[in-house]
Amino acid sequence: MKKKFLKYISIIVSVLILSILYLSIFGLETEKFNNQIKNKIYQSNKDLDIELKKIRLTLDPLNFQINAKTIGPKIFFKKKQIQLEFIKTKISLNSILKNKIISSKLEFSTRSITLKDLITFFRSVTGKPEFYLLEKSIKNGQVIANVELNLDENGKIKKDYKITVILKEGKIKFLKDYNFENINFSLKIYENTFDFKNIKLRSNKINFFSKDLKIFQRKNNFFVEGDINNEKAILNNDLFKLFNIDTKDLNFLNTNFDSQNKFSFVIDKRFKIKNYKINSKIKLSQLSLKEQEFLKPFFPKLNKSIVLKDQQIEIDYKNKIIELKSSGKIQFENELEDIDFSLIKINDNFDFDTQINLQKTLFSIDFLNFKKKKKKKKKKKKLKKIKKKKKI
Repeated sequence: MKKKFLKYISIIVSVLILSILYLSIFGLETEKFNNQIKNKIYQSNKDLDIELKKIRLTLDPLNFQINAKTIGPKIFFKKKQIQLEFIKTKISLNSILKNKIISSKLEFSTRSITLKDLITFFRSVTGKPEFYLLEKSIKNGQVIANVELNLDENGKIKKDYKITVILKEGKIKFLKDYNFENINFSLKIYENTFDFKNIKLRSNKINFFSKDLKIFQRKNNFFVEGDINNEKAILNNDLFKLFNIDTKDLNFLNTNFDSQNKFSFVIDKRFKIKNYKINSKIKLSQLSLKEQEFLKPFFPKLNKSIVLKDQQIEIDYKNKIIELKSSGKIQFENELEDIDFSLIKINDNFDFDTQINLQKTLFSIDFLNFKKKKKKKKKKKKLKKIKKKKKI
């Protein structure tokens, strides 16, 4: 009798172990919980609905949980469809026994969808205001996203959510004068932070790239910091709008430049930029200044355009103060001369210091009865304060 009892116990234990192994490896498929999931989503947001196929359940005996996964579900937001690759979640064994799902973690991945639809969905689910800024700015783009959400015992989303996004061919109109297209990047979103990596984009016919850019939310403001660079781009007037520099006397025809820029600024709740800071290192191939009449008395053989060439420029912009240093070549006549200059712009006032080596250029000052012949070195150094309305 005892042997038979032990035999039955052994069989039961073996069956139990085999069942646990089978459920852990292969699991089973069911539609039993589909209606509960749909009702729970509808209760959290009446604009959300979901279409589910069979859910595969696999056992996690070590953590007393059931791993649930469904392939190819669809989420509807105000009747707009988002096609998902999968949804995964973890369900406690206790909730299965009570015939009521309590999930501790939710993960899903999308198929390729429009960026605007995805941001609209995230804003609805998380209620985070930072998504509103992106939603209003986005005009185009396809994304694949992976979302990880931890849930409390009442099914509410915790603050430690993680969202990973890969964007291709995006287009954003940000504020009034900032349009970006051909945008590609990877993005991680977590509490109050957008962390962009490997950004490539095009703006005002210039291709830019960035290794790192972050956006932080603090109360009603967004703090932006990062780097952005370009190589062999054609310079145009739009770049100087940022610094409020008048370029009506400049000619940027076929002007190539490379730049490395680090920046930070704040966007307030009205989407206005404040506290803009930037450090730029620029290599400028050539820049032409249109005919400068006031220089003719000093340079008798002055060309119609003054050419700056091979300029190494560094710009610091902070609190509306511009500090600029540059060294390179300048051409008044037929030959290039060395030039170094620095400039500080505070409000409408300019302080500048210039050194020019006039070795190959004819230079004269009539009222001093002075005339420099070519091949004679002459350095001019000028420290000047001048107001914006006056000419330099």
